[in-house]
Formats: sequence, structure tokens, C-alpha cells
Amino acid sequence: MEYLVKKFYHSDFADLNETKRFQYSKALIEQLIQDINMSDFVESEYDLMLEFSGNGWVRTNCLMPNHTDSSPSFGINTEKNYYNCFGCGSTGNIIKLVQNAEGLNFVEAIQRLCQYSGIETETSDLEIKQVLRELNSTINEFLNRKAMTDLPGGMSETRYLFSITKRLKMFEQNSNYNPRDIRWVEKIYCKIDDYILEGNHAKLSDLWKNLGVKIKERLKND
Repeated sequence: MEYLVKKFYHSDFADLNETKRFQYSKALIEQLIQDINMSDFVESEYDLMLEFSGNGWVRTNCLMPNHTDSSPSFGINTEKNYYNCFGCGSTGNIIKLVQNAEGLNFVEAIQRLCQYSGIETETSDLEIKQVLRELNSTINEFLNRKAMTDLPGGMSETRYLFSITKRLKMFEQNSNYNPRDIRWVEKIYCKIDDYILEGNHAKLSDLWKNLGVKIKERLKND
């Protein structure tokens, strides 16, 4: 994405109070909204697997921190690139998604998306907030279990197994329990068993990171 010259102030800048007011081009913001694929962003940044539900929609559990979603009610319209939660009513574009899911103001959400897109921008306020959030998360994880692991997100082996099993079960459902895909899932389980017995968290992490891409490829080929 190229830098664009035309500047404007957004009303959400009021959230910054007396701190430095940032300027971003309206065209740049519109480019972020149009060019960032929301489905890819959600899968990559929030580690969720999306389920096809027809009519251009995919769905998963709601990302909003104040919504405990027991069944997938969060939908993304892949054609128009916007989201809507049919449970809590939250809706909007990629910027609004990041604001609501991560508790960021408008400027911080722009900075977050610029980071994701590889655009260099001044991000001091956002970086401080991210460090504090990560520090708080680390403290909570430490208090809730005796030892941290080097699995994704520092999760325990038990939580890892629960999460990856949930992803694989959803894949089996989306593939209509295709026998070929069932056999592939069984091989994944065997690998997980071996890696856990070996204590090989590096391979468990690699499997976790690559699983989403491999699932997408298999669903396309089914």
C-alpha cells in the first residue's frame, strides 16, 4: 500500500485527550478497509477457524470480550468484508472489529492494521498498550498454572489438546466427514501423541501454526 497525501482528522481522535493527535489519509484508511481480508485476519490474528455457512458468510464464536458465545454466532460476509454478531449485535468493518475485539481506540486500530499490513507508522501509544496487555496476560497465566510452556500463547498441553481437537472436529464437520479427511485427521492425532511423548513443543507449535493453512487447502480440494 502506498502512502497518500490528503489528510483528515477523525472524531475518534478525541480519545487521545492531550496526547499527540495523529493524521492519516482518508484514502489510506479506506484502503485498509478494502484490502485486508477480514476472514484471513481473524484466522491469523485471533487463531480461530471459520466455518462456511453459505450465501457468502463464514462463522465462528464471537470475538467480543463481553460476549460469552456458546455457539458460533459471529459471521463475516466474505463478499462485502464486514462482520456481524447475531448474538450481541456487534457489527462493522475491519477497523471496528479491531476496536471492539481488542479494546483499542480508532487511531490505535489504524496503527494495529498498519502493523499487520507491513506499513510503517508511529505506534508508540499502541505498543505501550500491547505490552501492558501481554504483561497482564502473562501474569494471569502464571497465577493460573505452575509452569509456563513454549506452546502457542504459553498454553498448557491440556489446553493445547482441547483447542486443537476442537479445530479438527470442526474441520471434519465442514468436510462432511470425508473418509480421506478423517484419515488425515487421525494422522494428525498420531503426530500430536508422538510429539507430546517426546516433549517436543517446537513441533507441536509448528503443527498448530500450519494447521489453518492445511485445513483451508483440503477444504478447497474436497
